[in-house]
Amino acid sequence: MSPSQEDRIAAEQLRLVLDGVTQSVAVGFLVSTLMLAVLWELVPHAVLLGWYGAFLVERFGAAAYARRVREAVGEPDCARRVERVVFASKIVEGAILGSLIWIALPLQIPAVSILTMSLLGATCSNGVSLLAPRRHLYLALVVPVAVLAAGTLWSLGGAPYRALAVCSILFVVGQYGQVVLASRRVRESIELRFENAALVEQLRAESAAAHRARRDAEHANTAKSQFLAAASHDLRQPVHAQGLFLQALSQTDLAAPQRRILQNAQTANVASTDMLNTLLDFSRLEAGVITPRRRAFELQPLLDKIENDLAHLADAKRLIYRTPQTDLAIVSDAALLELVLRNLVLNAIRYTERGGVLIGCRRRGAGVSIEVYDTGIGIPVDQREDIFREFYQLGNPERDREPEP
Repeated sequence: MSPSQEDRIAAEQLRLVLDGVTQSVAVGFLVSTLMLAVLWELVPHAVLLGWYGAFLVERFGAAAYARRVREAVGEPDCARRVERVVFASKIVEGAILGSLIWIALPLQIPAVSILTMSLLGATCSNGVSLLAPRRHLYLALVVPVAVLAAGTLWSLGGAPYRALAVCSILFVVGQYGQVVLASRRVRESIELRFENAALVEQLRAESAAAHRARRDAEHANTAKSQFLAAASHDLRQPVHAQGLFLQALSQTDLAAPQRRILQNAQTANVASTDMLNTLLDFSRLEAGVITPRRRAFELQPLLDKIENDLAHLADAKRLIYRTPQTDLAIVSDAALLELVLRNLVLNAIRYTERGGVLIGCRRRGAGVSIEVYDTGIGIPVDQREDIFREFYQLGNPERDREPEP
């Protein structure tokens, strides 16, 4: 079973405590060695060495245990077992530290008493930052120290010592208030870190999902383009054959009604051919089959070619078709530019009933602007951005002026 949120927080708090246990070994060794040197001539060596040895064994043993179990506290059962061991070790450490007061204070040497009380006070204060993540461990350390200190001071008699005994208890109570505040801050920081980690994982998952969706969309778009290229290429042959059959039929003797039907059929065939050609060219571009080949060329031969191919359509509708002469040259792909211009001119002719079509060129800075003007029905301002979407056609019935069969 995966750990709950509360278990994960407790595990992180316990890791912080174990890190503090490991880091405090050096300081504990120096402090205990200092007290050994100070008391060496004042206390029986057996008592002093016993205290010194017990303190070092507890400190180094606790540090070794902390390093060994640090990574295992992610499991709730293991974390609870480790915390019980650490709790017991802090009681032992507090008892050993508190016994130092029982050894040093009865000497009634002011300098030794001040040094002993200062070191123990500093130890308790240091425990605020090291043990605040699991504050009951702080109590396991300071309660034995406070009890032994208060008891020793009280037993020495006299108002000053008994006042010091009371102050030692009040000092621990005040320190515990700081532990509570520090514990809350530590917990809040751990919760915030978990929330940030969860957000990062969520963002990674969403990014991966978006990447997969984009990849699937690209594959689908490629497959669509390939399908359209194949379908439009296969359809072009029967439509072309249909045009030939209609052309052959037009050479026969037909009655007036049959001639009108034939004209409608030819018009529909021309429209179908135009749409298939456009669809094939677009799908080939989308599929990446066509690679632009840039070269320098003059514009006038290209404009003349389009006029020769399409002017008869304008003549059939009694439209004026004009292409002013130009001596401009550009660097582009001539075939792709012809495709774009041809479609623009075809649309201009198709949706213009009166007036004409003008294709002009002009220099604009370092570039050239090719413009197609017509006197057709135009495009509403609010739909001019929409026409650049794939396969979008304006929902304007006036734009469909093909004759009805």
